[in-house]
Amino acid sequence: MIALPGRWLVAGDPEAQDLIGRLAPPVFLDGTWDRPLGTDGLGRDILSRIVSGALLSLAIGVSAAIFSAAIGISLGLLAGMLGGLVDATATLVSELALAIPTVVVGIVLTATLGQSLPNLLAILVFTGWISYARIVRLQCRQIARSEYVRASYAIGARWPWVMLKHVLPNIQSIAIVLLFQQIAAVMLWEASLTYLGLGLPIERISLGGMIRDGQVQIFDAWWVSFFPGFVIALAVVGFNLAADRMQSVFDPATR
Repeated sequence: MIALPGRWLVAGDPEAQDLIGRLAPPVFLDGTWDRPLGTDGLGRDILSRIVSGALLSLAIGVSAAIFSAAIGISLGLLAGMLGGLVDATATLVSELALAIPTVVVGIVLTATLGQSLPNLLAILVFTGWISYARIVRLQCRQIARSEYVRASYAIGARWPWVMLKHVLPNIQSIAIVLLFQQIAAVMLWEASLTYLGLGLPIERISLGGMIRDGQVQIFDAWWVSFFPGFVIALAVVGFNLAADRMQSVFDPATR
């Protein structure tokens, strides 16, 4: 709600500095409507920066979630349909990836290649596909045992046709719910990694970077860190509520 229309609703340059007006309070603490959420330590408008950072976080969340879904769903379908060595290999790879913490991956990649948007996406996708693969694999194996799938095999259907015509339509609702949950998780991880110095570079406006920059003035100007963190919390709650809504729409048993 903030990121998409914010570019047109909020005026002002998020990079413009005003050292005379630095750490100006929000409007409800005797601030001005010109800068309703106050300013940071360099006099930059917090609302403008939140809009810019929220748009970037949303783009990263959606992109990383879609790439993760493509990898995880494909691997889960192949593992569930083919079984045998493919299933064992996919399970081993997912367990190995699950055993490596995201922070460790971020430290290694950042130390090797530096901070950048592509590197951050690589970190998020590396750890994001696992949940898709594991859940889709289990669902695929259950569907593969159903009578209509066995009947398809009995009349001569091959596994690619069965996967596209029977399995994939039955897991699309689960994939959509996972996608919304993953967007929320990715936005939270992006902010966390940036806060730790493992995500976006310092010159990029991001919600995690705003929280990090405002921690120095947390006692004198708490709003510098509070409002970006509040926006992240709203985004996570919103996407999780949307995922619950999607689940109730696609699965009548949960209504």
